[in-house]
Amino acid sequence: MSQLAKEMWPENNNPRIKLYNKLNEKKAGSGIQRITEDDIKEAKRVLNKLADDIKKL
Repeated sequence: MSQLAKEMWPENNNPRIKLYNKLNEKKAGSGIQRITEDDIKEAKRVLNKLADDIKKL
């Protein structure tokens, strides 16, 4: 999960915590963190890249 978060948000200092907060809908700042459509698209992109890398082995 940590590597997925790092690939999804490379510019974030704590991507693992960001993903955890979104998955658990934690309150952060002025609202509740939630998984968005953009997050799903980004996760699919990262996982598809991983699948392609595995197929190359």
